[in-house]
Amino acid sequence: MTTPAITAPNTLSELSGTYAIDPAHTRIGFVARHAMVTKVRGAFNDFEGSATVDSLDLTRSRANLTIKAASIDTRNSQRDEHLRGPNFFQADRHPSIGLRALRFEPTDDGWIVPAVLSVGGAETPVTLHARRLPDPAPGTIAVLITGEFDRTTTRIRAPRLMVGHRIAMEAELRFTRR
Repeated sequence: MTTPAITAPNTLSELSGTYAIDPAHTRIGFVARHAMVTKVRGAFNDFEGSATVDSLDLTRSRANLTIKAASIDTRNSQRDEHLRGPNFFQADRHPSIGLRALRFEPTDDGWIVPAVLSVGGAETPVTLHARRLPDPAPGTIAVLITGEFDRTTTRIRAPRLMVGHRIAMEAELRFTRR
């Protein structure tokens, strides 16, 4: 994905409020090392989420995302079915992946976002980086979120030689005011 131009983080004063994720204009993706040689890129196609923005104190802003584990899409149906199964996501037992942003800490080019990732019934802390993206539609907020986590801190089980420990996340999220 290319990174679009960034809007300054101090332009949020007019955006306080509650928002719902716009699935038609959102992409949630990941990159994982496969067989210690290549990278597998994928996305999740079924998700929902919300955000509450407090422009007077961004550290009180919150966001939540719920992803359907079975909606994984790596553009290879056999691999996707394997990833839904007992060796990876166990989507039948753990149908949802959760991401809960605890706060937004302003930086020079966006925010640091301490968050909790829930995968396979286990929670692990993650640190995300967020930047506001330009969005001309009134009542919307577009954000680029990046980060990574160690899959061994979750219940994603796979031989290390098959899937690397570090999983990179990248999401372009668009929220619409409720």
